[in-house]
Formats: sequence, C-alpha cells, structure tokens
Amino acid sequence: MQIQHYFEYKKELDLTVANIGVSKWNWVSVTEETSESDARRIKEENNFDVLPIKDELGNYTHYWGNSELGDYSQVEKRKIGDAYKIYYRTSFKDALNKFISDNVPYYFLSNHYETVGLISWLNFNCLYVYNYLYNQIADLEMHLSEFISKVVSEEEVLDILKGFNICSRM
Repeated sequence: MQIQHYFEYKKELDLTVANIGVSKWNWVSVTEETSESDARRIKEENNFDVLPIKDELGNYTHYWGNSELGDYSQVEKRKIGDAYKIYYRTSFKDALNKFISDNVPYYFLSNHYETVGLISWLNFNCLYVYNYLYNQIADLEMHLSEFISKVVSEEEVLDILKGFNICSRM
C-alpha cells in the first residue's frame, strides 16, 4: 500500500492528519543506541517535544518524550502506545475534536500496522489548515448569501447597508 501520497497536499477539501502532520519519511529520528543526553541535546536544539526512535528493523515503536512540553531537563524513553495513535487518514475535524477531548499535544499516525507519521497541535498552524478554513468560510458565505437573497430583496439589503454607512458609493 502506498501511504506516502496521503501526506501530500491535495486541492480538495478532504483534509486529513497525514496532510498536516510529518511523515516518517521526513522527520528527524534517532536509533535505539542514542543516549538520553544525546536525545536531550537533539530535542533542545530542534525544539522537539517528541523524538522518534527507529529500531533495527526500521520500525518506530518508541520515542524520547518530555515530562512537560518545552522542558528538556528530563527526557524519557516511552513506548508508542495505542492511546497516542490515530489513523493517518483521520479527518482534520475529527482530529481537532480528539485533540480537544483527550487534551494531548500530539499523536502518532498509524496505518494499523506501523507508525507512519506524527501530528502535533502545532501542525495546525500551516497553509493546509489555513486553506481549509478559508474554503469553509467561503462556502459559508456563499450559503449565507443564497439564504439572504431568498429572504430579503437586494434593494432592502442596500437600504440596510446605507443605514450603517457601509456602502459609501450608494
């Protein structure tokens, strides 16, 4: 199965966590032999709260995590448990709801067999999410415009806008 293409940008509105997150093909990782002090240094230099660990088979089953976000004084090796995994094709809306309800800062992305990526709430600050939200707002504006045109005539709308001095050329 070709998973990598799900991490690429698409123009349609079907935004998934794979589009927003970082794929295992693009993230910084370390090996199992990496010491705690080296992991701390790498995390601090890159401002990473999560540093995936690649095992001898090329799989990601553990990571170096922080006790608190942004605090690199204590890092610990952790197992990537099911509580911190979501399906890599989970929709943006479902992931956003999950982030809010679970109150966690990141999830590993899985295809049910292996870890294929990582998403953090920080990844929501990206062009993909901006474009998605812009399209949602534009769609809402179009539907609102259609609704208003059915309820109020164009002349009535212009009269209302003149009253608020919104339309200076009218």
